[in-house]
Amino acid sequence: MVDRALLAHTALFASLPPEVVDTVAAACTTRRLNRNDVLFRARDAASEMFVVEQGRVAIANRSADGKESVMALMEAGDLFGEMGLFDCFRSTDAPALEPSTVVAIP
Repeated sequence: MVDRALLAHTALFASLPPEVVDTVAAACTTRRLNRNDVLFRARDAASEMFVVEQGRVAIANRSADGKESVMALMEAGDLFGEMGLFDCFRSTDAPALEPSTVVAIP
């Protein structure tokens, strides 16, 4: 089980009762990423959101000519990837900028 405190400190889960956060934490998995590993790519199917446990993950778009544009940097405690859950597809890439650990929330 992942550290429930990590989830409890995110805005999405902060107001939930501890037993609910525990249930969510029990369903989560941890993923370790090396620098330049890509957690997801634009147009991938989306069924999870993520919280950074340690490290940094970029949220980036790639233009038609292949240039990458970083839109946001996710660091420890940041929740991301939730937008893809609305339409079931990713609209951005999420490469790790350094060795990172993220919690996947189904």
